[in-house]
Amino acid sequence: MNHRQGKIARLAAAVRDEVNRMLQDGKPYNQIIAWLREQGHGTVTNSGLTRWRQGGYHDWLTAQERIAEREYKHELAQQQAATGDPAYHDAGVNIIAQEFYDAFSRLNFEELAAKARENPDKLIRLLQIFIPFNAYCLPRDKHRNDLQRQQKADEKDKPREPVTPENLDMLCEKYGLT
Repeated sequence: MNHRQGKIARLAAAVRDEVNRMLQDGKPYNQIIAWLREQGHGTVTNSGLTRWRQGGYHDWLTAQERIAEREYKHELAQQQAATGDPAYHDAGVNIIAQEFYDAFSRLNFEELAAKARENPDKLIRLLQIFIPFNAYCLPRDKHRNDLQRQQKADEKDKPREPVTPENLDMLCEKYGLT
């Protein structure tokens, strides 16, 4: 994501957030500008607000959606944990994997390269987390797939009940073949 540099982008986060909420609520520009003047930021203009609405505001909306989605997933995970279901662990691992995928899919590789040159320790730390996590998931998934294949093979080898007149009558009745 590009770092915005306009007047609104340089405001304190709390002021920017309020501007964004006002835009989200459909407040007219003159009302937002008046509020900014009351806060001591009288240099913001209609055109500056328009540029912000087209850029920084959309960035804020995207961030709000990600936050809401993360909170929703967290609530679901808490509900699942409360059930005592052993599948909870898998659900948590899948949520983490999805978060990694989402984060990597939003990467701008030129920006990532610049940040890596700027602070290589952060990239190394991210990889130190991601690689073992991935190494954990792959054998786990392979084990699960092997178990499913074995269960299917066991089902095939399972002896079938012989067809009896009672079974045949029940099937015919069930499917309306009488």
